Amino acid sequence: VQAMIKDGTAAPELSQLILERGAGNPLFIEEFTRALLDKGYIRRSDDQYVLAVKPDDILVPATVEGIIGSRIDGLKGTLKQTLQVSSVIGREFSATVLQMAMGMSEGLQEALSELQSLELIYEKNLFPEMEYTFKHALTYEVAYNSLLQERRKYFHAAVVAAIERLYLDRIEEQVELLSRHAFRGELWEKAVVYLKQA
Repeated sequence: VQAMIKDGTAAPELSQLILERGAGNPLFIEEFTRALLDKGYIRRSDDQYVLAVKPDDILVPATVEGIIGSRIDGLKGTLKQTLQVSSVIGREFSATVLQMAMGMSEGLQEALSELQSLELIYEKNLFPEMEYTFKHALTYEVAYNSLLQERRKYFHAAVVAAIERLYLDRIEEQVELLSRHAFRGELWEKAVVYLKQA
């Protein structure tokens, strides 16, 4: 909680509320505190953060999945789509594969930077190519499950096409990844070929 509010301390009644709702789960405590800040339910008073509303007036989902889902739903169009397509690629993903799968180059780096500042993803590698990872496995799962099944299928197929183009000269290194995406994209013939190779 202290790491989230940085420039002050939580009043005892605020700390108690957060600890009770968080039930000892650090991720829930972090996401719940972020939700309170984002929705304006807590405010700074001198050097302390205090509740700005009555505890009964706090409208925040009761589960960590719900809070993360609410954050994802609140993202603007490009940000939300970037996060969702990233989740189709996997918990760790290449910026190049993402760009090719989305068919988008303009504004993608800004979207990735914004998702980093929102602490939904982190930069993992700069070299040999830019790679990112979701901050939490749960964030990755909620983002993936927030996509409609037909859209997921479409983007899994787009990821197969992107990987095939990108790694054309060393495709054998990618067969496990390709088999998973081909299967989930319902590209049955390719799935059989890549599964056999894997």
